[in-house]
Amino acid sequence: MAPVTFSADRIASTLEPYKGYIGQLEVDARAGILYGEVINLKDVVAFEGRTFEEAKQSFHDSVDAYLEFCKELGQKPEKPFSGKIPFRTDTEHHRMISLAASLVGKSINAWMDDTLVAAAETVIKTCDDPVSFHKGSVSATAPNSVRRVPRSKPKAASEKKTRGMAKARSR
Repeated sequence: MAPVTFSADRIASTLEPYKGYIGQLEVDARAGILYGEVINLKDVVAFEGRTFEEAKQSFHDSVDAYLEFCKELGQKPEKPFSGKIPFRTDTEHHRMISLAASLVGKSINAWMDDTLVAAAETVIKTCDDPVSFHKGSVSATAPNSVRRVPRSKPKAASEKKTRGMAKARSR
């Protein structure tokens, strides 16, 4: 059963993945419909229905239509996830990660994959609003401590450079 979130103005649920795509389903009580969109794509793929089963079937049909549309255009459909995560860290963290991986006899990639998957499972199991994952980020400060934090906007390169120059001048 998909997790469901209730609030005064919203009832939402994530649907079971279909062909790797995840749908977020919401209720419009005034219009008497269930509607949603695929949340792990940049492209907009929407669906709706009057019942849960209709909305779920519409989700499947919409994903299939998206895949067919891409095929007709001769384009590869966007994959929900590529399996590659760009990762940057400071030198001390890199040293610690390398040491931890070698202590358990794993490559850095294998160790990070195991560690990040375990952390993700903990967050997903303990988060009270999994539907909102794509709208912000979740911070796990301890195995059973999960809190929502707003997603910060990336700073423009010029802004970082200007701040860095101001710091250097003030020294």
